Amino acid sequence: MKKIIKILIILLIPIGFVYNCTSLRTITGSQNRKVLKAFKEAYPDENFYFIYGLDYKIDLSTNIRYRGIIYSDRLAALNYPGGLEVAFSDSINVYGEIYGYEKIFKKLEMDEPIKEKIRELFGEKTTFKNNISFSNNGFESWKKYKGENLEDEEKFEAWNTLVNVFVNDVDKIDDEEYKRKTYNLAEFMYKEMNIKTALFVYVRNDSFFNNYEFVEESLFKPFKNKEEVKNILAKIKDNKKLTEEEKITLIHNFYSEIPYKEKIKIIKIYFKSEEKLLEYENQKNIIIDIVKLDEKDKIIAVERKEN
Repeated sequence: MKKIIKILIILLIPIGFVYNCTSLRTITGSQNRKVLKAFKEAYPDENFYFIYGLDYKIDLSTNIRYRGIIYSDRLAALNYPGGLEVAFSDSINVYGEIYGYEKIFKKLEMDEPIKEKIRELFGEKTTFKNNISFSNNGFESWKKYKGENLEDEEKFEAWNTLVNVFVNDVDKIDDEEYKRKTYNLAEFMYKEMNIKTALFVYVRNDSFFNNYEFVEESLFKPFKNKEEVKNILAKIKDNKKLTEEEKITLIHNFYSEIPYKEKIKIIKIYFKSEEKLLEYENQKNIIIDIVKLDEKDKIIAVERKEN
């Protein structure tokens, strides 16, 4: 009898597992449709879809149960590498996420002049992320006064601004030239864009693009299946040399933050909170840190250069 019971238990376990997986897919599928329906009602002329999730996970440290990334044809037209990350409790409330979607386009409007300045200073092989938050009223105020160089206390303050620049050899760049360029970017953000921030410019070796693992890890996951991206990845795997255009194509599909991998020069300027942006000759807090990874992939400082 005991043997029969054991056999029944063994048979029932996979059946229960399949049932739970099927039920979970049904639940998340239903919630996906609910979320997309709400977005469609808010923006009837747009097409929305999930590029990740919704995934359901019980975590006792939070009431969040569903996580996913929503994308749209409007974002795809801009080749936006991020989508809208959404998170919901069991009672799904989409209103805040809908506000977050429109905020993406306001953020892109704020970012575009800075991107243009970065390309002007450092070239096309660059990425950029400005970590800043604002309300609707704050954004309208920023638009109104953009280019007017407001008083310091009236400017917006970002948490930080991250720029990646790819060069042939970080050891051969003119440090003074790159410090000056970094300062020029800081001055543009401060005086023209009315943004205070901690600015980090990561100068990286162009050999980054020869390493399949480095590149693959830096790509925005849903973009890895693009035909043009797959073709370039295949070239890297076959140890073929990439053209400059192919490197720029990859950069346009990178996630905004690129992990430390090789030797990097980091040029820093703080002009927020108590730190002020002064004339270049008086700006004593421009720092160059040279860092690399040790054999355990731990970041270690090689050298620091201060003004």
